Amino acid sequence: MMDHNPGPLPMIFKFSVDAVLFLAQHPDNTIAVHCKAGKGRTGLAICAYFVFQEAFKTSEEAVLAFNQRRTNNSKGLSIPSQMRYLQYFEQFLT
Repeated sequence: MMDHNPGPLPMIFKFSVDAVLFLAQHPDNTIAVHCKAGKGRTGLAICAYFVFQEAFKTSEEAVLAFNQRRTNNSKGLSIPSQMRYLQYFEQFLT
């Protein structure tokens, strides 16, 4: 994904599927996700995984949880287009 931009929905879906499959292979498996600042693109990927796994009821709840855990000021995933694509992904899954 380019900086400050959302990734295409197929990429977000593929990441979520790959993460689930890898984590399911062995209980010791872990994934690491990082971008330049570890907030926008990383936040989108992690929140998409949360939504895919139904860890939260909505994408907004996933963003709130990520932002609270990732930053001291709750300003992690904040770029409108990335948040909008997360909502598109949530709609696609439902």
